Amino acid sequence: MKRITTIISFLLLAFFSYSQMYVWQNGALVGDYAEGVIDSVKFVKPEPQVETLRNEPTEGGLLKAFSIADGATVFFSQGNLRYKPSTKEWAFASEQTSRVGAGNASIAEEHTGWIDLFGWGTSGYNNVAPYLSVQDYTKYANVQNIAGTNYDWGVYNKISNGGNEAGLWRTLTADEWLYLFYSRENADSLFAFGVVNSVKGLILLPDNWQQPEGVDFYPSTTKGLMPEGKYFWNMASDNYEHNTYTKAQWTKMEEAGAVFLPAAGYRRGTEVEELNEYGAYWTASGRTDNFAYRTIFYSSILSPGGSNITYYYGYSVRLVQDAVKVIQPQGEMIVYKTNSEIDKYFVNQVDSITYKK
Repeated sequence: MKRITTIISFLLLAFFSYSQMYVWQNGALVGDYAEGVIDSVKFVKPEPQVETLRNEPTEGGLLKAFSIADGATVFFSQGNLRYKPSTKEWAFASEQTSRVGAGNASIAEEHTGWIDLFGWGTSGYNNVAPYLSVQDYTKYANVQNIAGTNYDWGVYNKISNGGNEAGLWRTLTADEWLYLFYSRENADSLFAFGVVNSVKGLILLPDNWQQPEGVDFYPSTTKGLMPEGKYFWNMASDNYEHNTYTKAQWTKMEEAGAVFLPAAGYRRGTEVEELNEYGAYWTASGRTDNFAYRTIFYSSILSPGGSNITYYYGYSVRLVQDAVKVIQPQGEMIVYKTNSEIDKYFVNQVDSITYKK
């Protein structure tokens, strides 16, 4: 980087003796430097910074942290996200095993009950309603990613039992789901299929897991589940049989920090299918062709963030809250004269630099 800066500086010194430099931002001229004004231009890419946002979650969060990238951890919400159209209320399920199920078939603007299977990006922002069930993908959040945008359910909405402020929660990206299952330390030992109080689903353990006394846990990778690309497979048996817990046993697991993703089925139009057999959770990551990524699982397969499907399917949403976050500061372009700074621009705000002789 230092060598590149030196070369650029040398070229600019030679060029500026008889030229003019223009800096453009959003199509407008923001910098105009006449002949002989500039000694050098320096480009700086700051090192990433790790910021601790919170040591424990707000209301509605589970207390143990999960790594979702190098140097970044999150807290999971206490249950799946749900919405009541008639009152426009967002809330987390009171228990991790809770799911609305067949009630999602009544999805409509005037529906007085809860729904918890949503089309992609249906936060309510920009008229992309949470109760949207049409198959016209252009009615949904037709963007490449909803991460950090108002199309993310947790960014745009107040969760009544989750701190009741907008912006406290967010949806994991596909890469973060993949990191959780593949890349964090001891990743293959920190998840398993299971049945909790007769509800089938997927169990996730926090980074610093300590097994509670009197309760067993068997990672599915020790029971025949094998990785292959972005999938885990086990066609020989029903993965849900790997772990079975009573309500009392699960309470001990939950108190130690375990997360449970129930197999809440999915919705196609107004038809709810495969309740208690199939789990599907949206990620914040989409594509440019009306498809978005999801985490899915059922009796013989697990795809954490690597599978995609069109926007209009109704899937579960499980929000997280950042605990420790890696922040990449904006790069800078600095203009100098006699070793003194004249102007500074953020690199990602500069469209182009042009020269005129």
